[in-house]
Amino acid sequence: MELTAELVVSGLRVGGPAVSPDGRSVVFAARGVGDGAEERPEGLRWCGEPAELVFRVGGQLCAVGASGPARVLADLPEGVRWHLPLASGEVALAVPGLGGASRLSLLDPVSGVSRAVDLGDRHVAEAAQRPGGGPLAVLTWEGPGYDPGLLRPRLHLVEPEGLAVRDLGPVAAGAEGLAWWRSGDRWRLAHLALTPPGLQAGMAVFDAEVPESGAIVEHVNRTAGMAACPLELVQVERGAPLVLVAAGLDTEVHRLGADGLTLLARHEARVERLAADGAGEVVAAVVSRADAPPDVCSGPVGGDLTRVSDSRPELRGIRWGERRRLSCVAVDGVELDGLLVLPPGKAEADGPFPMVVLPHGGPYDRHADGFALDWHPSAQWLAHAGFAALLPNPRGGSGRGHEFAAAVAGRAGHEELGDLLALLDHVVGLGVADPERVGIAGWSHGGYLAAWAVATTDRFAAALVGAGVSDWGRQGAEGEWGAFDAALACGEAEEHDPVARAGGIRVPVLVVHGAEDVNVPVSQAELLRDALVEHGVEHELVVYEGEGHVIEGVEQQVDLLERTREWFTRWLGVR
Repeated sequence: MELTAELVVSGLRVGGPAVSPDGRSVVFAARGVGDGAEERPEGLRWCGEPAELVFRVGGQLCAVGASGPARVLADLPEGVRWHLPLASGEVALAVPGLGGASRLSLLDPVSGVSRAVDLGDRHVAEAAQRPGGGPLAVLTWEGPGYDPGLLRPRLHLVEPEGLAVRDLGPVAAGAEGLAWWRSGDRWRLAHLALTPPGLQAGMAVFDAEVPESGAIVEHVNRTAGMAACPLELVQVERGAPLVLVAAGLDTEVHRLGADGLTLLARHEARVERLAADGAGEVVAAVVSRADAPPDVCSGPVGGDLTRVSDSRPELRGIRWGERRRLSCVAVDGVELDGLLVLPPGKAEADGPFPMVVLPHGGPYDRHADGFALDWHPSAQWLAHAGFAALLPNPRGGSGRGHEFAAAVAGRAGHEELGDLLALLDHVVGLGVADPERVGIAGWSHGGYLAAWAVATTDRFAAALVGAGVSDWGRQGAEGEWGAFDAALACGEAEEHDPVARAGGIRVPVLVVHGAEDVNVPVSQAELLRDALVEHGVEHELVVYEGEGHVIEGVEQQVDLLERTREWFTRWLGVR
C-alpha cells in the first residue's frame, strides 16, 4: 500500500481524554483535518453526582450525562477560552475582556447569573479548585501575550462564595499546570515553571504550602537535579498529583510527594494530555509509538496503557520503516540520543542511504520514540521515498534535565549544531548514511538549525527551512515570544544569524513559511530569500497564504509534503 500525502493528512486527530471519577469511563473528542474550530468539542471535564461531562463548542457551554443527549448550559456569544466546573454547580469561565485579556467569572448554569471576579487588569491564564469544594487557585499574567505575560505570572486565591481575592505572590516565568494536594493536615499547591533565572531553561515542578493568610513564603523545586523534564501536572481529587515526565526518548508517569517524585511507569512512547480518575489510579492519555499513530490509551497508573481509540485505520496496511534508537557522545563528552528511521523493508546493512537530518523545533522540545509522520518534513514520509532519516536530540531540548536545556542560552546554533553533527558522524560511521548525500530539514527552530547548518558547514547537500528564524535581532523585536527569543541569541549577528552568514551557503535551499505566522513572522523567510539572491544561491520560496506557524489547510499540507520529497529527491537522489 502506497503512502500518499493525502493519506498522511487524512483521518481523525484525537484530543485530550477525560477519565470519569470512578475510573470506569474514558471520553475523548476527535476531529478531521480541516474541521472548523467552532465545531470541535473542547475542555472535556467530568463533574457532579451522578457524573456528567461538561464541555464547550464554540460559544456554547454544554453538558451530557450517561443517558444523553447533550444539552446547552449557556450561550456565550463572546466566546469562552476555558472553563472549570466547580463543586457548587457553578462553572468558572475565562471570557474575553478589554485588550484581549481573559477575565474570570463564575456562572450559575441554572439561573444564568454570572459573577465577575475582580483581579484588576490581569489576564487570567488558568485556575484549579481545591478538592472538596474549597477556594480557587488562579494563575494570572500581566497581559494576554506570551511576552510579557509569561515573564511575571502571579498566583491568587479566590473564595467562590464571596469572591474574596488574596494575592499569593509571584511565581517563576512560564508557570502553568496548577494542582492542589494535601500533605498531612496542610494544603499544598504545585505548578510547573521554568527553572530560574533564565528563560531558556528546563521546566520544573514547584510546590508550596498555602498559608492561612498572606502570600506563599517559598516555592520548592521538587525536580532539582533530575535528568529529565516534567511535561504535565495532573491534579487528583483524592490523592497527590501525577506528573508526566520526558525522560530521554521515553515518557514516564510519576506521583508527587513530600520527598519529590516517585516513578510509577515508563513508556517507550510519546505520551501527552494525561488525565486521571478521582483516586489517581486509572489514567488515560494520547500515546504514539514508533509503529502506531497517536491514539487515546488507558490503563492502571503504574502499568501498560491499552489503546481505546482507533483514529487512523486507513494506515493499517502501511509497512513502516524500521526505527533504531541511537546514542553517542558529543565532542565535549555530553551524552546524546536520537532516532534513526530506515526505508521500509531495508536494514542498516543495505546502506549507505541518502539521508535527511530532521532537527526538532523549540528548541525546548524533543524527538520522543513516537510515530514519526506528520504534515511537516517527517521521518516516515521521507523513508517511504528511499531516504534514511536522522532525528537528533541536541542540547537545548527537553528530556535530559535543566542543565541540558539551559546549555544553549545565548548560544543559539552552537552546541546544538555540534551535537547534531556528532550524531550524523555516528550514523555515517555505522555505514547507514552516504556522507555526500545528506540533507537537512526542519520546522520552526528546526528550520533555523537547517539554515544555520548550511551557512556554517559543508556537510549538507540541500536544505529545507520551514518557518525558521534567519535574523535573531528582528525576531526578538517582531515575534510573539520576544524576551524568550532574545534569551536564545546574544552577541554579534555573525554568531547566530543565517542571513549574516549566507555567503557560506553553497547548496540549494527551499524556504517555506505561512503568510500569517506571528510566532516567526514571514519577514524572516523574506530576509533569508534576499540573502540567498544576493549570494547567487539556488533556492525557492513558498509562502502559504492564510496560514500561520502551523500549516492547517489540507491542500497546503499536501503541497508541503510533496515538495519536501521532490526537493530532496532532486538534490540528493535515490538510487
